[in-house]
Amino acid sequence: MIKQLGVWGVLLVSLSVCSCTEREREEVDVLGNCPIIASRVVTAQGDTVVSCRVVDVKETITLPLSDIVDSLEIIKLDNRDEALIGSYALLVGNRYIGARYVRQPYKLFTRQGQFVCDVGTVGQGPGEYTTLYDSQIDEQHNRIYLLPWPDKKILVYDLEGNHLQDIPLAFLMRKGAIWVDTERQRVCVTQMAFEDAPDPAVWVQDFEGNVLHRNDAASLKIYPDYSNEFAISFRTGDIVSFSNIEYWSIDASDSLYHYLVNENVLRPALSVEREEAEGYGAALNEYPRFYTIGLSGESTIPGYTSMVVKRIIIQKETLRGAYYELQNDLLGGIELNGELSESGYVANMEPGLLLESIKKRLQEEDLPARDRKFLEKWRDSISEEDNNYIIYGRYK
Repeated sequence: MIKQLGVWGVLLVSLSVCSCTEREREEVDVLGNCPIIASRVVTAQGDTVVSCRVVDVKETITLPLSDIVDSLEIIKLDNRDEALIGSYALLVGNRYIGARYVRQPYKLFTRQGQFVCDVGTVGQGPGEYTTLYDSQIDEQHNRIYLLPWPDKKILVYDLEGNHLQDIPLAFLMRKGAIWVDTERQRVCVTQMAFEDAPDPAVWVQDFEGNVLHRNDAASLKIYPDYSNEFAISFRTGDIVSFSNIEYWSIDASDSLYHYLVNENVLRPALSVEREEAEGYGAALNEYPRFYTIGLSGESTIPGYTSMVVKRIIIQKETLRGAYYELQNDLLGGIELNGELSESGYVANMEPGLLLESIKKRLQEEDLPARDRKFLEKWRDSISEEDNNYIIYGRYK
């Protein structure tokens, strides 16, 4: 109990620090001072597409995290053995957090970090899975949807982790994302569709597997290679924003698309032109106020063939942008291992790594007294035996 109270104390202090730092920076518009690096192009079909040529991007900026989020929230996860996680992929909702990892059970936490349950288990029986590629937590309807791959079903559970049913998919889902409309009993599936395969890139179906819409856009078909990836930016009942990441093809379309669910219409929203020397592939993502382009290169991480080595950001309204490096100027300015997700900025920090980052920052002589006091208090509340800490910030 003492440890938990200490964590909440850190949370309150952190919000105070975040708001002060944000006010100090409100007059600075780093991205707004960048040159225009993209243009709006009208296609033959009448769609307006934001187009960026990588060769035209010359500048590199350090982008403060406070330009993207208002503040950062610290969530200490439950410390019970069954709640422990490592480098899990996180889905942060309003009331719950979902965590998935390869060949491990899906774990459900409250937004306060309390462990709720394992959702399903690894195996081949009813309600079991081996590898998950996507998930959705429908808090309003007490449902969790898990998407195994490659497979032809969605596993359905309640928020207590009980397996309720399977939703059969009309086509094989390789790598992709789902948007389940519980009330309308409808599923929108977007996936990495292979060339010369009958499966569409996008389809809408009911809970019995009957296809309501399908879109076989040839531009979305890619060479059959599971080392490529699928990127989802946002999804609602009306629209889904997504792209393929083709790591090995310079002829890749490098486009981000909007799928209008109710109209069965696919529209390009962002396109990137790159030369062969400009990376192995491009990961395109869309957020409320900007686009990002991640250019991949040779990986320095053992076991990985490629990794993002350069990042471009484009402001939607002005089309200004640059190569960028995200710098945390909140929570005392410590280094974070976070990334931009659908709902906001998320960092999944192991306690040892978090302590190392705090101690490194405390060694800086020019650290403001207010930040030093905050970081010392936070450091003293952390044990290396803790579960992970989630650092989360909603987009402005």
